[in-house]
Amino acid sequence: MRDDVRVLAAPFTHIADELGDPRACNMVMLGALLEIAKQLPQASIDEALRLLVKNTRWFALDERALARGRELFRNCARRREMKADADENLIVYFGGQYVPLHEARVGILTHALHYGTGVFEGLRAHWDAASEELFLMRPLEHFERWKQNGSILHIEIPASARNWLKLRWN
Repeated sequence: MRDDVRVLAAPFTHIADELGDPRACNMVMLGALLEIAKQLPQASIDEALRLLVKNTRWFALDERALARGRELFRNCARRREMKADADENLIVYFGGQYVPLHEARVGILTHALHYGTGVFEGLRAHWDAASEELFLMRPLEHFERWKQNGSILHIEIPASARNWLKLRWN
């Protein structure tokens, strides 16, 4: 059990759905992170949003999503803190192959470690207890977005989205 990692459970996807667009989930999470970190004044966040988001529809949605995320951790008495436990049997895809988590190591000079470069992409799924089956929501589109977002940062993600989809569930 690690003491240096704090996990805060929150209904980010549910809030995004309430806002009318599941794509707002990342902005809800960002709002929560901004509230927890307390590193940026609200005026700076508002200015950055005005500069980066030109479409008025998206601006309004992003503004509401950020506010809901901040509100969640400002007023949430029910938030649960948990220790992040790494399963010692966890297998990860690293360096082009599956390896136990404890064997996956990155160098101290890794760009992502120093500068925070990386690509996050959430994959929605719903567990159906009656059929004991996990239903994925548009997994191919997930991998296509992931690859596209990686290319924006000049991160080469080998293989096609279809190959990643096959790799993930084989």
